Amino acid sequence: MKTIRYLLVGFLLSMFYYGFGNNPDEWSGEPKQVFWHNWIVGLDAGLTSYFGDLSQFDTQIAGKLNEESRPALSLKLTKPINPKFEISIQVLYGGVQSDYIPSRAFVTSFFELNLQGNLNILNTLKPNTSFPLSLNIYAGAGRIFLAENYHKYMEGSLTGNSKSSKTANMVFLIGGNCQVPVSPKVKISLDLSMRQVQNDMIDNFEKNNNLDYYTYVSLGVNYAINNLICPFKKEKKYRAHEGLRLTRHR
Repeated sequence: MKTIRYLLVGFLLSMFYYGFGNNPDEWSGEPKQVFWHNWIVGLDAGLTSYFGDLSQFDTQIAGKLNEESRPALSLKLTKPINPKFEISIQVLYGGVQSDYIPSRAFVTSFFELNLQGNLNILNTLKPNTSFPLSLNIYAGAGRIFLAENYHKYMEGSLTGNSKSSKTANMVFLIGGNCQVPVSPKVKISLDLSMRQVQNDMIDNFEKNNNLDYYTYVSLGVNYAINNLICPFKKEKKYRAHEGLRLTRHR
């Protein structure tokens, strides 16, 4: 567990290093943008899949998606720092399930709130090149809240063992996505991530203190807005010579 934390911290630090690196040849005359300018709103839908003590389809994609996954939906707000680096905050609602052991069959739903650092691989490797798509990797951490957790009888009816989490548990995540622009402001994205919950109770079954995992695979739409407070405010255009004071000599 400590090794995974160290790797995530190192990964985030390296993304900050490459993300905030400035090119001395870039023009810097345009006025600085304030915090609420230039954001991206992303809406994604997909599946969250369970990996833990009671999973049986870890190496079978079809079984994993059909038997141990549940629908998920997420909303993400992203702030581009520069062409290479972005920060995001995401809210995710999803769930997992398994009936590998009939007496321990379960269904769990949850909320997750996380903060991510995103690195654009292509812009980092070749910063002065235009690409028809973007490939991104990201890492982050957040909190997960169990909204519902119950067992099922062998015949499929639900028991009364339902509960909500009173405390939030830490979750670490790492993933990547591919984004394809369909207009100047709209991109279609395909995303895959792995999340590690810092407890062994997402399946309501504790064994050897093994941590539970789940994945999130989704398809989404990203829309760029000029202003987070006034999303439909028109963007002001700047020219390279704007702001220069020219003096006329006689």
